[in-house]
Amino acid sequence: MLIGAVNAVLAARIARRWGSRAALVAGLAYALSATAIYAERTVMLEGLGNLCLLGALVLLGRRKPSMLLVGLVLGLGVSVKIWGIVPLVVVAAWVWWRQGRRDSLVLAGGAVLSVTSCACRSSCSAPDRCCGTSWRTSWAGRALA
Repeated sequence: MLIGAVNAVLAARIARRWGSRAALVAGLAYALSATAIYAERTVMLEGLGNLCLLGALVLLGRRKPSMLLVGLVLGLGVSVKIWGIVPLVVVAAWVWWRQGRRDSLVLAGGAVLSVTSCACRSSCSAPDRCCGTSWRTSWAGRALA
């Protein structure tokens, strides 16, 4: 339920640019949404995906947003659930259209960095084994030995 509360606050923060009434409506609409309540009370990953997307949108709403940080947060959304790639592509295209190619590429770089660090962390959880290969028998382990 904590994720749902944070998501409702983030939704209100995004809508705050249109006034306090819009922020109140957005926060309450998210908090009282039956689908959000159901998804965030169970073990579903939608709440975490929503948290990443809403967090990235809040970061984009800042005066000088850090595109690397936005990309890192959206990349975490992809790491949580593969369908997080859709908001990532949409936000990157929107940033390309509004702010140019450079910012969009920095955002994409942050997302790639986030996804690869999560993937490497989960696949290399055993210190001696990584990606199903023993370190000592891999080509890198033999080269360093």
